[in-house]
Amino acid sequence: MASSCSHWWHAPIYITVSIVLAIVAITTTTHSNTKPQTPFSSNQDSLITHQISTNASRPLRNSGFHFMSTLLQISPKLFLPASSSTIFAIQDTAISNISLPPLLMRDLLWYHTSSVKLSLDDLLKQPQGSCVPTLLNGKNLSITKIVNQERLVEINGVLISHPDIFSHGLY
Repeated sequence: MASSCSHWWHAPIYITVSIVLAIVAITTTTHSNTKPQTPFSSNQDSLITHQISTNASRPLRNSGFHFMSTLLQISPKLFLPASSSTIFAIQDTAISNISLPPLLMRDLLWYHTSSVKLSLDDLLKQPQGSCVPTLLNGKNLSITKIVNQERLVEINGVLISHPDIFSHGLY
């Protein structure tokens, strides 16, 4: 008797990612006036964006963030400019069963992306209760807990489980 594939549970995640990406691509094109304040203006910026998103997607995938890795690789302009931003990646288990309209999905992704480049060390230096700006206009994340001795930070009550996965060229 032949054994079945042990990764059958990946199928719903990949189908969901495909559908979301198709919808986001269509709505991003048709709603171009709602993009972040600094759209890219040159081919060089687009090339840099592509290189950064490709380099960042590998460590995200290796750390188990397949959904965010795929989105970053296929549609990097949802999150970037990457050289001056921080993505708080959503775990696959939390996002795989989400059913949101495309614009709300985009808003969710923008809410998990800060317009400021922050390392774990930067976050540890902030006072508890500090706000972190996001790409979603008028919405901030809050640093809800800092434990310097253990190098732990919580954002909006969620522990940063894999800090500094990628920092512009460094794994």
